[in-house]
Amino acid sequence: MADRPHHKPVPREAAFFDEQQDGVDPALVTEAAERAAVLLVRGAHDSADAGVAERLVHLADTEGIEAIAQVWSHAAADSLAGCLWRLYLLRSWVYADPAGVARQFEAGRGRAEFARVVAGVADPPGPDELRHMVDEVLRGIATSEFADVLLRAAAFARVVAAGRAASSEVPDADVRRMLVLAEQPGGRRSPRACPADSGETRTLGTRSTPGRGSPGSQNKPLRAALRREALPARRAPSSRVG
Repeated sequence: MADRPHHKPVPREAAFFDEQQDGVDPALVTEAAERAAVLLVRGAHDSADAGVAERLVHLADTEGIEAIAQVWSHAAADSLAGCLWRLYLLRSWVYADPAGVARQFEAGRGRAEFARVVAGVADPPGPDELRHMVDEVLRGIATSEFADVLLRAAAFARVVAAGRAASSEVPDADVRRMLVLAEQPGGRRSPRACPADSGETRTLGTRSTPGRGSPGSQNKPLRAALRREALPARRAPSSRVG
């Protein structure tokens, strides 16, 4: 009679799943990313150190945009982590091609005048002015209401989208990509509130007393106005008859 194969005893359930786990639980990664974002924004907003704002501006320079992407790029658009990722992505893009961004902003500012005013770019909008604007937006994480930071970034992206839409040489996918970016950082809906750690209602680094309007709710009319500002119709590519 053949011997029956020997099987290892089944381990306890908790130990079994721990041993079979492959990689890190995505839910834990998301939670850690959001907590890091909350700590960064709250710490910056509550700090009396003037150097904190400058360190926030240059975070992608010192740590690398790739490192920030690993932590925050997969976060939901309406989470604090997702908003921060899109803000730093926007700054990195402006610094990578300031002249190209300036041309697109120039092309769009006459077609999205309300968004141009909200974005607050100096006139004329050259490469230096665009870099200064995007740095000021990130400084606002520490020095102003976070909802205002998101609104200004969304307005800037809206103007660039209008500039892209006015050019027949820009693919539709590139126009849509910038429109999505304009909607995501607070453009369509306010980001989710941060977990409260006191009796106050915390909203992305700002404080609002329950029962009163939060900065996010106060900006709803501005966000609605940005969305109502129609983009120009796409120009058909010119065709030559030879």
